[in-house]
Amino acid sequence: MSASLAMDMLRQQPIQPTLRGRAVPHNARVPPRRARKQLAPPVVAIEVPKKDKPKYPGLSLKALAAERLQRQIQTKGQGHDSLEDALATRDLLLWHMVNKPEPPVFD
Repeated sequence: MSASLAMDMLRQQPIQPTLRGRAVPHNARVPPRRARKQLAPPVVAIEVPKKDKPKYPGLSLKALAAERLQRQIQTKGQGHDSLEDALATRDLLLWHMVNKPEPPVFD
């Protein structure tokens, strides 16, 4: 079959928009169609307004260890030490069990 004959046959087929799923099993079940227009699912973007209240600064492990254990961890230039973090977490847990502080209130 010549290329021009094949092109003539393709031009005679009706052109229909084809909606194809993005999942592989769906594409395997859908018979292939010749289409000039491919419809993609719409992309939905939702903008979440930011709240004006400041983030509570004292909930990081570093801040809690400094405030409640008077211990400086994760100091600048030395990076994170997993053993140091684990010991600080354990000590904070014990501190919370003994002192039973009130949880912070977020409005």
